[in-house]
Amino acid sequence: MTVTALDIAIKTGLALSNGESGVRDFSAFALDEPRLFHEFHRWLSRGLKDWKTETLVIEAPFLAKRPGILALIGLNAIARMAAHENGLRPISVAPATWRKSVLGIGNLKRKDAKRRALNHVGPAVTDDNQAEAICILEWYMHRKDVPVGLIKSRHREFTLPEAV
Repeated sequence: MTVTALDIAIKTGLALSNGESGVRDFSAFALDEPRLFHEFHRWLSRGLKDWKTETLVIEAPFLAKRPGILALIGLNAIARMAAHENGLRPISVAPATWRKSVLGIGNLKRKDAKRRALNHVGPAVTDDNQAEAICILEWYMHRKDVPVGLIKSRHREFTLPEAV
């Protein structure tokens, strides 16, 4: 069973249950939302096939007044659309839920949560979006009784393919 976990953002963190994790940076399209949505959809739809994803776990958007929230909601909707196109029903998890389960505290400010996620996954991971995706995967796998040590020991950084 291949589980794909996403921390959806302009820099989207990704973790696969086969031990791979990384970040896909869409910053080049940040000021052009239609292009951003198009590139994200093409990348994710192809990736779900390439990674042979059977379960997609995504972080639910935290609806706060902050710059980029509409793009974040749009990317979340596109992730759901790509999942549907690949015959998947995505599992959505609230930030506070996975943070409480994995980091021990659910009610964290965004900056503190990112710092704790980086500390949790260890020094091999330097991008907070990648670290959060690994934590989201850990949350899901823990629910399926996969030993946490196995998850943490198998992750290594890899380069995600660019959207074509």
